[in-house]
Amino acid sequence: MSTESTCSFQALFNLLLSSALDASVRSIRAKHLNTAKVLVRDDAVLRLLASGWGLIEIDSCSSNHAKERVVEVVIHALVACAEKRYQNNEKEAIADAICLSICRLIHADTSLLIKCTKIIDGAFSNGIEEGLKSFISDSFWRVLSQSANDDKCGLEYTSAVSLASHLRSSSTIPDKQKAELFVTCTLLRKNVTAASYIQLSAIYLKSLSQDEFDSIAPTLGLKLRAAPETSLDTINAILCNLSSSLSMSNHLEGETKFLSSTLKYFRSSKFQMRHLAWSVVSRLAILSGKPAMDDGPMVDVVKAVALMLPSNNQAPTNLTLSQADQRIGVYTVFKEIAVFIMNNIKDGTKPRMEYGAVHKILDLVLDTLVRSLAKEVAGDTQEVGYKAFLISLSLPKKQLEQNLLVI
Repeated sequence: MSTESTCSFQALFNLLLSSALDASVRSIRAKHLNTAKVLVRDDAVLRLLASGWGLIEIDSCSSNHAKERVVEVVIHALVACAEKRYQNNEKEAIADAICLSICRLIHADTSLLIKCTKIIDGAFSNGIEEGLKSFISDSFWRVLSQSANDDKCGLEYTSAVSLASHLRSSSTIPDKQKAELFVTCTLLRKNVTAASYIQLSAIYLKSLSQDEFDSIAPTLGLKLRAAPETSLDTINAILCNLSSSLSMSNHLEGETKFLSSTLKYFRSSKFQMRHLAWSVVSRLAILSGKPAMDDGPMVDVVKAVALMLPSNNQAPTNLTLSQADQRIGVYTVFKEIAVFIMNNIKDGTKPRMEYGAVHKILDLVLDTLVRSLAKEVAGDTQEVGYKAFLISLSLPKKQLEQNLLVI
């Protein structure tokens, strides 16, 4: 524990945080940065960073380059702490505190997340033992656990889950428990996390397996039914960041009831709720998972949405969309499905979608649109409907047969 090292680090830290250093030649900046990386290996310096020292100065800094320099130093401090993890139990607490500091910095300036992942990649580029990565990953997950158990905690966890996932390391925390922690922090705390912050967890959400998502989907559905006004935006953000390999086939209805819980908001008097409902339903259709069959979720969504139009020759129900601004939702969903199919025709890297299912979907969409658009008056609703019709019509059978649609 060196007072001299601490004083030297504090002075160097403030220099790195100075925008004046931005004008220096690269070699000078690199020299100071490398010196700081050496100093953070000192136990006294690690404790200093763990105390949260310097965070206020970083928050008030106007130079993005300066913030990136300091974040790089802090991440190397975390690696140094992990390398000393066998010395005593204090190292775990210090690592957790440094992880929390990193997440707070990202929360204050979300552009730092990508920079952090690149720094982590650089720090581990020369190879690193799996135990070291696991130690760091667990520290980020403990930040998440702390946030789950304390409503006073901020939104630091939103980046913690992505940084932990980016390490692609084994962890002592079971995967399903991680997913449950994320949902607890996102939707079950006193204040639901704003959708704009869910993007910070995108790396983690993209990595979710089908089993992990299946374990949390019923909770998402329950929250959607219990508090739609506060949760629909957040749930939409979560669905939009999931891997396209996941399937909603078991969650349209059943215990989760995603579809029926969302369709009712096509009739909402609030544009924002209608818009979010359209987005959620479109995403449910697109998340077809494995090669789609005739009874796949995309077909189910198309059938359910088509029944909401007055032109379906069915008796009106409490879901029938009698107003033009409500029917835009149906046409929007059809358009998104057609665009998704079109974009995937030329992509040969994805699992193939059942050829028969494609034609069944397009036939349903086109048949519904022909009957409905004939009764629409000119306006925004009709325009969206025609866009959906023209995109669907532009997918000729011959092209589909030649490309064997992928999804």
